[in-house]
Amino acid sequence: MKLSALLYIAASACVSFTTVLATPCRGDFDFQLQSGDDDLLLANLPSHLGGQATFYRAVTGRERAVVATNYPVGGHPAKPLEIAGDFSPNGAVYVFSDLTQAIKWGDGWSKGLPDPKWYLVTFKYTPITGMKIKSFSSGTAEWKTFVNANYQSGGTSPYDAVEGPVSHGSGSTLAPYLEGGNMVYEAGFMNNGLKSLVVTSVATRTAGGGEWCKGFTGAERSLVSKNYPVGGHPAKPNEQAGNLSPNGAVYVFHDLQQALNWGDSRAKLRESDKTWFLITFKYRPVSGLKTKSFSSGTSEWLAFIKGNYKGGTSQYDIVEGPIEVSGKAYIENGNMIYEAAFMNNGLKALTVTAVTPKVGGGKKWCEGCNIL
Repeated sequence: MKLSALLYIAASACVSFTTVLATPCRGDFDFQLQSGDDDLLLANLPSHLGGQATFYRAVTGRERAVVATNYPVGGHPAKPLEIAGDFSPNGAVYVFSDLTQAIKWGDGWSKGLPDPKWYLVTFKYTPITGMKIKSFSSGTAEWKTFVNANYQSGGTSPYDAVEGPVSHGSGSTLAPYLEGGNMVYEAGFMNNGLKSLVVTSVATRTAGGGEWCKGFTGAERSLVSKNYPVGGHPAKPNEQAGNLSPNGAVYVFHDLQQALNWGDSRAKLRESDKTWFLITFKYRPVSGLKTKSFSSGTSEWLAFIKGNYKGGTSQYDIVEGPIEVSGKAYIENGNMIYEAAFMNNGLKALTVTAVTPKVGGGKKWCEGCNIL
């Protein structure tokens, strides 16, 4: 059974076992780089500092020991160490706007360590009066000069917050780091900018830890704290037939982006309240689990799904396989989409590690998918 599969793929870039701050990607890695006039071919990064926003930071390495002091829930982050980085010559709290990037960063800097634990810190950002902000939408000549100067000049940053692309290289080779042909957004907060951030949650994570996630939408939102207590097991689901169980299951993805797509898409369909919750689980097998796996959309897989909608009680604790749409495995970008269902004793194999509120509004995704 493939239940050892990871929810998130660890980033192969910028892995350092001593550095603790989010400084740029440097070293001999196989990155896509963009420089010179070719920068104009890239889509500009949006600004996230003009209004309220949610940001994420991966706390790794030695900073883990002071996570409670530096990132008190309900309070502002502490003043960072005075270490030069992309956007400040004397330290900043660096964050991502994309949850996936923060998780890749945390996993990438923690995988392979004797203790691969790290912390995902979530912030609510609200601009405050008088903030001095500088924004870069791409890797322009001004951006390159600014970033290089922060590593060379020393001194004190005159800004409260700076946003722009993550860098790779240094000096004449400095360029935006590209992932999938796109620049990656980061922001650095310093000085009075620290007061614009409020820590909303600190979640413990483990690099390569066999984690799973679920998009929590609709009427079930009112039961989120009861059904998914952090540190506990998920509650028994409603006895509603689904693809992999005739009498209810907790359905999860092992790909974070799929869970985000699902939650955003389902929340978008509601005209008023578009909030939903991203639930993250830690999976640990327990003895005696009865499991069933489907690696593709076989005739056995389809017959199993059809049988589940006829009623009855599941004889399994965990079932995994591709999502079904119109009698076939759903394909996205040439690949099947994986789901797993946990029921009966399988619920004891899941521990809730984080519950993150989100707001929907993304594009429609996987129309016809029957995921509960």
